[in-house]
Amino acid sequence: MFRKSSKKISGIRKREIIMAYIFLLPSLAGFLFFIIGPVIAGLSLSFFKWDILNPPRFAGLTNYIELFHDKIFRVTFINTCYFTAGTVAGTLVISLALAVLLEYVTNHYLTIIFRSIYIFPMIISLIVTALVWGWMLDSSFGVINYILSLLGLSPIPWLTSTKWAMPAMILLTIWQGLGFNFLVFTAGLAGIPSEYYEAAKIDGANNFQQFLHITLPGLSPSIFFVVIISCISSFQGFTQFYTLTAGGPGDATRTIVYYLYDVAFRYFRMGSGAAIAVILFIIIASLTLLQWRTGKRWVFYG
Repeated sequence: MFRKSSKKISGIRKREIIMAYIFLLPSLAGFLFFIIGPVIAGLSLSFFKWDILNPPRFAGLTNYIELFHDKIFRVTFINTCYFTAGTVAGTLVISLALAVLLEYVTNHYLTIIFRSIYIFPMIISLIVTALVWGWMLDSSFGVINYILSLLGLSPIPWLTSTKWAMPAMILLTIWQGLGFNFLVFTAGLAGIPSEYYEAAKIDGANNFQQFLHITLPGLSPSIFFVVIISCISSFQGFTQFYTLTAGGPGDATRTIVYYLYDVAFRYFRMGSGAAIAVILFIIIASLTLLQWRTGKRWVFYG
């Protein structure tokens, strides 16, 4: 009797497993064809010379060697690091400050208004954001230079100066990503028990001491998440540069992804473009792994 029941259970279990795989099949097929397949194809292509018009020919590590001797690629790497550092630092500080300051707003309706204002950039396409900021940053009739003139300051050639073009892109990207990071920090603040602050007040801790010893440690998982996501997103920056500066003036705003676009889709050096993509993947993966390893020292859970 026991053997019959166990066989029946095992038969039901097998059917459940088969049905599970049937339901997972569309997602697995999409993952294989649209993610794993292109990754393998791109990695393989990085070892070939191919201009689309002629058949690919094996080149070994030539594409990678050429990139490491390419001055423009080194410039794009430095530009990308500059852009990433400015964007991550700016977004982290501003969104964290706004989330903490909003905790002191006691009016419920004002809180809703402020949250709506901060989250609004999230729902706008990055292309639309770039176009609007392009008008705002225009040297002749931009509203930002107009405000500077009211303050008695000289106009700044935001998009035509090698000195100011990248800071302008950083400001645009910070504004675009502010809402998402603000939501993350707001959720993190909601998860910090109020008893900690009450106990700190009883012990005589001021607001800065509470922020330093309660808020920051409590938000460390959120900070860790925001830093990783922002780094990955910034290293892949392309749309705002393509829309506003086309990598210029000169090479001041040419990033790795923009250079990949130029090499692969303007000059049809598909093998070199694939090699750039592989190097970019290695950079992002290494940076993420480094953050995971160092995060164990300063991220506090629970």
